[in-house]
Amino acid sequence: MKKSIVSTLLFLCLAGSSASYGDNQTPDFTPLSTAGLPFLFEIVESPPVTELPTLQSFVYGVYEGQWLLIAGRTNGLHNFTSEGLENFPPRFQNTNLFVFDPVTRQVWSRSLDDPDA
Repeated sequence: MKKSIVSTLLFLCLAGSSASYGDNQTPDFTPLSTAGLPFLFEIVESPPVTELPTLQSFVYGVYEGQWLLIAGRTNGLHNFTSEGLENFPPRFQNTNLFVFDPVTRQVWSRSLDDPDA
């Protein structure tokens, strides 16, 4: 179970970040050292899924192999002031539900603001 969660989170990180690069980032992976670790891991770059959102601090569930992504932030790293609304502006709260099929790489979404949702 833990391996599945780690793999899922790693995939989402790579899928969301492989389409664009910020300052001090490159398209190459840094060599990994497994010395002293009680497990082995492998990072495999996956083709980007452009419809998959780049979310931070979201929750997810898996049902019949499809992933449901809920909540989170859409604007990346928050500020570090004493003002909560400045750090976490409501306009950057994710108000969509996303379903992702990792096999077919399809994405479906629905806004929670939609009266029919």
